[in-house]
Amino acid sequence: MTSTTVGRIAALVEGRVEGETNRELTGFAPLSTAGPSQLSFLYSPKYRAELEETRAGAVIVGEGVKVERPLTLIRVADPELATALALPLFMPPAEHPGRIMPGAAVDPSARVAEGASVYPLAFVGAGAIIEAEAVILPQAYVGPGVKVGRRSVIHPQAALLEGVEVGCDCIIHAGAVIGADGFRYAHRTDGRHVKIPQTGRVVIGDEVEIGANTTIDKATFGATVIGAGVKIDNLVQVAHNVTIGANSILVAQVGLSGSVSLGRNTVLGGQAGVADHINIGDGVMVAAGSGVIGDLEPGVVVSGRPATGRMTTLRIWRNLPRLPDVFRRLTELEERLNSLQAGRKENEE
Repeated sequence: MTSTTVGRIAALVEGRVEGETNRELTGFAPLSTAGPSQLSFLYSPKYRAELEETRAGAVIVGEGVKVERPLTLIRVADPELATALALPLFMPPAEHPGRIMPGAAVDPSARVAEGASVYPLAFVGAGAIIEAEAVILPQAYVGPGVKVGRRSVIHPQAALLEGVEVGCDCIIHAGAVIGADGFRYAHRTDGRHVKIPQTGRVVIGDEVEIGANTTIDKATFGATVIGAGVKIDNLVQVAHNVTIGANSILVAQVGLSGSVSLGRNTVLGGQAGVADHINIGDGVMVAAGSGVIGDLEPGVVVSGRPATGRMTTLRIWRNLPRLPDVFRRLTELEERLNSLQAGRKENEE
């Protein structure tokens, strides 16, 4: 950990200090455990009580938060964003050797720029390009013809298969597999399956983060495209020929079928699934566990299986507990109707 002052933090996050501007801080901790030399934060009302008891040296809070005791505060418009910007001040950047280390397997035809780091037991294939300040950690696999952009980090046991292109400032976490074959088969009349060759690639934009054990398949033809600034959680499946627009977020266990197109700034909650050849517009939000089986217009918020308007789904869920009583009443009404019809028939006879 490194130290800094309240004033320096406030300048970085464009905040306003109430209290000791020159107070030195050496770390970061939650409100409940922070000490006098640590910075903390509040961006959820449910922790409001902890703010009155915290021992933190300074706290990042929103503009409208009232504090009833002496406490150094950094007031900002968005406490969560400010916290994200402030944290790196206490975390010195990782140091890397800036060279190919003994024990790394680098093909002679690969181009590794000066200042790039390739650790022992990493593999870099024929014709691969590793740009300056990129980091290939132990046991990472960078296949033939792969390009890794400047300052990107490939973690252990991540696999970038042939023809994958990774932009600058990306993070590929451990166990991710980028560029495996898409899942496509033709079918013989006798029921046997014939694999359709997957000849495309994967193109990943700048500032993309891909979580542990996530898989992104290469295209049948052309490219599977992950736009700039996309953030993908762990255990996500992205199928062949998918396009994900810039700055979108996919939470854990999302599954995208082949040829899905996501617009910019879309958000898919955990375990959401999207059927093949679906187009989802910019700014769409899909709730966790939803199943999307049709195109979605820009800006809509959907949930449920099949996914529909959020308010419609909430009304359905709200009425589910009433179904047994509704069914009982409907059965009673049906019995009464049958009885009335039977009596009417007897009278007519």
